[in-house]
Amino acid sequence: MAAIASDQARQLINLERLQAELDRSDLDAVVAVSPENTHYLSGAWIRTQVSIRDRLALLVWPVLGEPTFVVCNIEESLAERESWIKDVRTYVEFAQSPVNLLLEVLREKGLEGGRIGIERRFLTAEYHQELIEGMRADYQAADHLLERVRAVKTPGEVSLIRDAFFKTEAAIRAAWAGSRAGDSERVIAQRMVDELTRQGADGVRHITLASGENTIHAHRRPGDRQLGPGDLLLTDIGGNWGGFNSDMARMGVCGDPTPESAAEFSSYREAYVDTLQYLRPGVTAASVFHYCARAFGDRGIDLTSPHIGHSVSRGGGHENPILHPFNEQRLEPGMLIALEPTFRPNDTRRYHLEDLVLITPNGADIITDWESTAQMIRITT
Repeated sequence: MAAIASDQARQLINLERLQAELDRSDLDAVVAVSPENTHYLSGAWIRTQVSIRDRLALLVWPVLGEPTFVVCNIEESLAERESWIKDVRTYVEFAQSPVNLLLEVLREKGLEGGRIGIERRFLTAEYHQELIEGMRADYQAADHLLERVRAVKTPGEVSLIRDAFFKTEAAIRAAWAGSRAGDSERVIAQRMVDELTRQGADGVRHITLASGENTIHAHRRPGDRQLGPGDLLLTDIGGNWGGFNSDMARMGVCGDPTPESAAEFSSYREAYVDTLQYLRPGVTAASVFHYCARAFGDRGIDLTSPHIGHSVSRGGGHENPILHPFNEQRLEPGMLIALEPTFRPNDTRRYHLEDLVLITPNGADIITDWESTAQMIRITT
């Protein structure tokens, strides 16, 4: 995927929501540390943040004044190319601690002794200790603040994520159309990866591909098991397009399903679609979970998933609101939900669908082609 223009990257930030959260927090500044939040605020997708956790990128967003982006010097050209932020500072890896440079920036902005929000969940204990020992300030956790900002997507974000999901489904269907009995999980998975690349993905964020009895595993790596007639095929896959991710699950079957699996899938999908259509603004994440459990129970099947969906966006994994029974966060217009309850009738098989839903002022828009899941995707015998 071509890099997003730096001026467009700024428009992808929900600035109104960010300002409102900062006003409520009484913070003087927020420091973003995680890949997803530095990407959100800067527009630059620095992939080494994921693979090399000591190589920090940090973004200082003061309530008053302009933001500053702190990156390793080998990432300077990328930061300047992709980010709308003009003030990019660099440190030399191993020669200088990134936290030391962060402290210089904080002092320069007059934040010593102030109230500073920082992502505690991402920053390691060692770096956090260096921070609090390096400068006197009232350091507050800002993880939930940034999550609340990102939870409601801008129209530009919705467009990019919608496109990522469409391309992911196209990749799944193209790869499975070229697969047949006798192919191994590994071979089919590689076709899916190749198709994602053809669709413009920068890489694969995750891939689960399992057949037959392997479908019971939540995150099964594709192996050497060969697909046979009547076998179920399950995938949960996500690609990355410039830091924006997809996350989709689909079911397939080699040839015709057995009468038993056809009946199980039909009951599961009915409950799944029922829950898709329940999504709307104002309901809590917990109420969606409980509604789904009742929809399963009404059809004589059990819901065993600890959660049934989550939001999506940037380089990380699941984002809030996560649909679990203890989350009282309410759904709001502009939220994106990837709904994914699973059904495991026994120790030989499991069913899993996942579609993208946009919460709207009057209800919800199921973005992905949920109607195409009425039947499992057929694989040639």
